[in-house]
Amino acid sequence: MKKESYLKQIRYESWANNMVIDAFSKATFPLERTHQIISHNLNAFSIWLKRIKDEEVTLKLWDLHTVDELSLLNLNLYSDWSAYICTLDDTDFERKIHFTFMGKKASISIEDLIIHLVNHSSYHRGQVILQLKGKLPALPLSTYIAFATNIETD
Repeated sequence: MKKESYLKQIRYESWANNMVIDAFSKATFPLERTHQIISHNLNAFSIWLKRIKDEEVTLKLWDLHTVDELSLLNLNLYSDWSAYICTLDDTDFERKIHFTFMGKKASISIEDLIIHLVNHSSYHRGQVILQLKGKLPALPLSTYIAFATNIETD
């Protein structure tokens, strides 16, 4: 049951990130900070997946990517996260990941980490959309309700 729910969350993330990346690519004179936030958002998903899988992390949280790289990274993240989640059973979501947070040892379950990442991502997409105001004819509607109800936003 959990697996299907988290796979849906990852589909939403990919969909919403695509909308924001597309809007950013069409914006008139977008701010550099906007570019940084979009890159940061995807980097966080990539870094955490590497940590969960105990793989080497090569990205930094604030590494900057071109628009084409952002689109490819988003596509790869959807594929990689989906593949990873498909390997889990419901009890695996309770497994703890250990890391350092603000200089202190911490741990979090995979389930809580996914919830954090989705909330973190929504927060930053909101920042990006606010920064794109006035730089596009129409702002993207990237809410979960738009995704879940298949509302056309163009």
